[in-house]
This record gives sequence, structure tokens and C-alpha cells, in this order.
Amino acid sequence: MTPRRILALIFLATALAYLPALTSGLVRDDWVLILRARSVSIEQELNPFFPGHVEHLRPARKMLYKGMNAVFGTNPLPYHVLNLMLHLACVAMFYRMARGYGRGYALSAAALFALHPALSEAVIWPAAVATPLSTLFALGALQTHTGEKSATRLISIALAVAAYLTHESTAPLAAVMVLMAWSEKRLRERRKILTAHVSAAAIFIAIWMAGPLVFNRPVATGGWRLGAHGLFHIVEYVVSLTLYPGLFLFPHGAGWLGFLRERLWLHVAADLLFAAAIALWVAKSPRRESAWLASAMVLLLPVSFFVWGNSSRYLHFPAMFWTLIAVSVGRRVYEKSGRKNAWRAAFMALLIIFAVNDFSESMGFHKEAVETNEALVRIEAAMPAGARSLELPTCPMHPDHLAAALRVIKNDVYFQIVCRKIEKLPHAPPRIE
Repeated sequence: MTPRRILALIFLATALAYLPALTSGLVRDDWVLILRARSVSIEQELNPFFPGHVEHLRPARKMLYKGMNAVFGTNPLPYHVLNLMLHLACVAMFYRMARGYGRGYALSAAALFALHPALSEAVIWPAAVATPLSTLFALGALQTHTGEKSATRLISIALAVAAYLTHESTAPLAAVMVLMAWSEKRLRERRKILTAHVSAAAIFIAIWMAGPLVFNRPVATGGWRLGAHGLFHIVEYVVSLTLYPGLFLFPHGAGWLGFLRERLWLHVAADLLFAAAIALWVAKSPRRESAWLASAMVLLLPVSFFVWGNSSRYLHFPAMFWTLIAVSVGRRVYEKSGRKNAWRAAFMALLIIFAVNDFSESMGFHKEAVETNEALVRIEAAMPAGARSLELPTCPMHPDHLAAALRVIKNDVYFQIVCRKIEKLPHAPPRIE
């Protein structure tokens, strides 16, 4: 079978795995982003010092939502289709990037990346559109920065800037380029273009950090702050990328992470062992694999300091380098093994497990969207005309998300939501003032 047909099968399997998400509605931050698209002007979104940015300076994503809302309104299907198409585009770009290591190598890595369950949130949740979109821009910048023509290099810088303006997780992109040049022994040859990329990244990071400082607004208010928790989260991200098959096969396999978090000394010990393993890997591995590992670690740094912990949507870009490492190790084992057919079968079984888990995650998201929509319908039906305040014994979602959803439904009328508990909304009508 030709590589194009295999790649087409990978696309088909990915689309089928995420099919239930396409029929899902809007949940959680989806409503907040649509409300923002309606209420914040283009000038404010493009102003890096606008107080409404808090810690999220992501004008490209916000412009995208503004355009989507203008054309499609609150119809959820286009938002879900966009996420899936962006993910498939990233798979195609990743295959093109990895093809230099061999077509079989590239196809294996693309399949793992396309179906990896740790990335499902970035595909099924419209509000996470910034991660696959920024990954696509970053991949474009990576693949064009080595061009010989000045126009190609300018395109690379433009794509890198677009990635930075979409999601701050791509801030280490210039460092990744330096690592790739180091692995290929071409640092001197690419010095000029790398200097330009490092300068662009430095300017973005300075602006990103300057906004909170100018307005005396700590970054911590938005959930991002420096601290030891960042090191703990890196370990948990690596666990998600590496051990996800085991955690899926054993439903309570992830419980040890909670056990670890409750014991600081044990978590510190795990971090030290992890650092030692990384150092040993770098010392023993080929230069290319060391660069991949360092790239994955560098890309995890900016997202590991969010205080809410491991959010799998942030793994979209780092997962590419992790899958390259996994395929490289797997190929070495495969070539030394006398049972190649068994290893092929094991790899196919792993992909099936991944696809089944993606389908399960999509079904779970669909169920949440249905329950959210039913709750909104009940609340809206029970609301008298002119109501501006709601007191609910329980909320189906965070009060801010519920308020945003009602404001979108009621054309931006302000609502104050008071919830005693956040859980699935009972069928009894809420008390309304």
C-alpha cells in the first residue's frame, strides 16, 4: 500500500474516532469565548495592554472566534469541524516534517500523533482551538525557516509570530529551531535566521509579561505563576504522553498521581529521578533523539506553570517530538527482535486502543454538551421576563460559564449567577429572583 493511502487511512480512522464530537454542542469556555467575540472590539483585542486580556494574550484565536461568531453564530458544528480539520492538517504537516527520517518512520509517528488519547481535548473542545491552530503555525515556521530564499525565511518568521499570537505555549519555538540546527550540526549555517526567530520570540515574551506588570495585575490572577508546581506538572505531562495506554487499560491507574501530589517529598523524589533519567538519556542517545527530548521538555515549560495542573490540550505541540522518540525507540527494538510480525500486531493493537479511547472521550463530551443544553433550556424556560439574577441550589457548570451562556442566549443581557454547589442540575426548576 502506498504512503498516501496509509495516510488517508490514518485521517479516516482519526475522523471516525472523533465523530461523536462533531454532533456535540457548546460547553464551558465555548460560551465565554463567543460572548467575548461579541462584546470586545477588534482594537481592544489587538492591544497587548488591554486589561481584559488578563494573562491570555491570544489575539489570533480571538479574531478567529469573532469571525466564526459573525458567520455561524452559536451553531456548534462549524466550531467542531474546524478543530478536527486543524488537527488533521497538523498530522499532514507532521508527516511531511518526519518524512526525512524515512516514510515508514513518518507514517508510524503520524499515526501515533493523530490518535494519541492525551490530545483528545484539543480536538473535541472548540475552546481549545488555539492549541492545534498554534501547532499548525509553528510547524509551518519550522519547515520554512531552513529555506534558502529570503521570502521563505520571512514567511517562517511571519508563521512563528502567528503561532505566538495564537497561544503562549509556542513561545519556546525559537529554542526548538536552535535544537534542531544543533542536532543537524548547522548552527553556524542558520545563524542569521535563528537570530531573527530568537529576537521575535523575546519580543513576544516581553509583551506577554509586560501587560500584567503595566496594569499591576499579577499573572497569578489568571492561573499562571512561577513555582515548584511547574516541575511537578512536567512529570505528570510526561506520564500522560508515555503511560497513557496503561492508564487507559487500568481505569484506576491514574490514581497514583493523586497519591503523589499529597506527598511533597515523594513528588520531589520522583522529579529528581525523572531529571536523572532525562540526563542519562541525553548522554546515551544519538544527537537527534536528544534534540527531540529537549524540544519536548522546553515546550512543556510555559504550560506547566498553570496552577490548574495537567491540561491535555497543551500537549498538542510537545507530543510530536515525544512520538518521534517513541517511534525511534520502537524501531530499534523492532529491528533487533526476531518477532517482527508480533511487534507489528502490537503496534496496531495500540492504535486501536487509542482510537477506542478517543471515541469514548468524544462520547463523554457529547453527553456533557447534551446535559448542558438541557439545563440551559430548563433555566431559560423557568426565567420570568426581565430577570437579572438567578440563585440556583446547584449549577450544571461553573457560574461564569453559565452566566456567559445565558448572556449569549439573551443577547448580552447582564446576569448575576449565585450557585451553592456546582454539579449536575436537578430537574426541579431553579429559584429565580
